[in-house]
Amino acid sequence: MVLTAPEVVTNEGLVEEAWQIVNDSFLDTGRHRWSQDTWQLKRGDILSNSIQTRSKAHQIIKRMLASLGDPYTRFLSPAEFSKMARYDMTGIGINLREVPDENGDVRLKVLGIILDGPAHSSGVRQGDEILTVNNMEVKGKSAFEVSSLLQGPNGTSVTIQVKHGNCGPVELIEVQRQLVARTPVFYRLEQTDSGATHVGYLRLKEFNALARKDLVIAMKRLQDMGASYFILDLRDNLGGLVQGVSVDAMVKFLHYDLVIMGTSCRNNLFTHGEVRCDARSISNALGGETLHKLMLHLCGNSKLEIVCARFIVLSLAGIEIAKLFLNEGDTVIYTVGREPQFQQAIVTDTSPLIQAPVVVLVNDKTASASEIVASALHDNCRAVLVGKRTYGKGLIQSVFELQDGSGVVITVGKYVTPNHKDINGNGIEPDFQKLPAWDDVSQHLSKCSMLQQG
Repeated sequence: MVLTAPEVVTNEGLVEEAWQIVNDSFLDTGRHRWSQDTWQLKRGDILSNSIQTRSKAHQIIKRMLASLGDPYTRFLSPAEFSKMARYDMTGIGINLREVPDENGDVRLKVLGIILDGPAHSSGVRQGDEILTVNNMEVKGKSAFEVSSLLQGPNGTSVTIQVKHGNCGPVELIEVQRQLVARTPVFYRLEQTDSGATHVGYLRLKEFNALARKDLVIAMKRLQDMGASYFILDLRDNLGGLVQGVSVDAMVKFLHYDLVIMGTSCRNNLFTHGEVRCDARSISNALGGETLHKLMLHLCGNSKLEIVCARFIVLSLAGIEIAKLFLNEGDTVIYTVGREPQFQQAIVTDTSPLIQAPVVVLVNDKTASASEIVASALHDNCRAVLVGKRTYGKGLIQSVFELQDGSGVVITVGKYVTPNHKDINGNGIEPDFQKLPAWDDVSQHLSKCSMLQQG
């Protein structure tokens, strides 16, 4: 047998690989008017001279991606990509955002936090600024870099210094990392109209592996208790910060929203390193066939294959939860993108668990998978929305591994509601700012249905 030497990765080849990924897959969701013609001209510019070092190649890729004007499209060093793909690490239940201050300096603030999660239970709050991680100052570091510092083996601790609010005190907090998903569902039966009306109140704090299962249990119990109306509270639900799920192997889901991990797929198994996730077992964990079908669809039609990443779990959890309220044949959401696998209409294939009128409570921190649920119920005349305009996060990113072990995160798609409204950057406008009378809710939904039927 003749052994062949591994193919040498040139600096020019690496830059061209990143360029080609953007050329094939990038979806411009802003107002930058990206086109393949201008991108072709950029290829000539960046490859006109030899690239002497790998560091220089990485810098060129960074600048190339920055020129797209998309805050979610970015470069990952080999170390960053390795940490992103690692499955035996977990975080503390927060999402970070880079926020510029009045001096132009970038501060890292807590954008989302799992209620009753590790960080929240230890005293971290929404809007807190992260100052240090294990005595290391984080000034000048990206949100991804600091999120990586927060990760570690399940059960270990990390010490963070936070500044509460804009002018609040500075506190040193020790947080224990946890992998086990907690129930995100809280429910109770309320009585209104002097006890004549029974309302089932459901609070969904985040989307994780337990969300659908526990919501089904809560809905059935409330029905048995006599609920004739339902309130689904999605306020402050940023889509969830999934730490993991028990399937054939324990998988670390990414802390970024809406991400597909590019890797290899064989025999309907999604693999990365030593991790092997069977699509069917994850689908069963979520309680539906949609995940299994979408995985196979993506795997069969894309040169990128996918691992069990957070986009799949969060968006599909949102879709499966929306289906609990929708009639068979109702559209849940549309996905829009340049490649065929992102041009989809996702349609309900089951009967609703309940038929009663629903109010969905939303605010400016209702985002991502929560917006999928809210828009699906609203646009199909199953619920009225009450509160404030939602956050407006509806992009899909893919993570591509480059030949040298680095990677690029590229925006490849977006969500559009059943009424063909773009979620991203717009959010969803509620029907009422304050909770209306239930007679008004019923009339509103009845009028909506009649308008839809023509």
